[in-house]
Amino acid sequence: MPAHNILLAKLAQSCAEGGAGAKAIVNEMDKLPNVTLSGRWNSAMLAGDNSKAEELLKPLDEPNQLATLMQFLVYPYFDTRYYPLLESRLQAEGIGRRVPVRIPYACNPKTIG
Repeated sequence: MPAHNILLAKLAQSCAEGGAGAKAIVNEMDKLPNVTLSGRWNSAMLAGDNSKAEELLKPLDEPNQLATLMQFLVYPYFDTRYYPLLESRLQAEGIGRRVPVRIPYACNPKTIG
């Protein structure tokens, strides 16, 4: 199993237990080479850093990258409202999205440790 997947599991557990040690896990993951964009985005989402998560995917809200961005639609916590091109494409196709859910075991960014 890739190291970043192990760290994602540790991060999820840490957050579920109150966030102690979560910041160190995020920092460790940020240092790893070859972490997928999905892995980095999920790490930010678990850490409660929605701004970082949004910024990671911003470059994909372009016509030649839209298919890659659409892959994140499988996550119920993916918020299309931050990506105007994707949002307009979904509306044009008549695809409605539910309001994204919060990851129930995500860290509270104010108390992450």
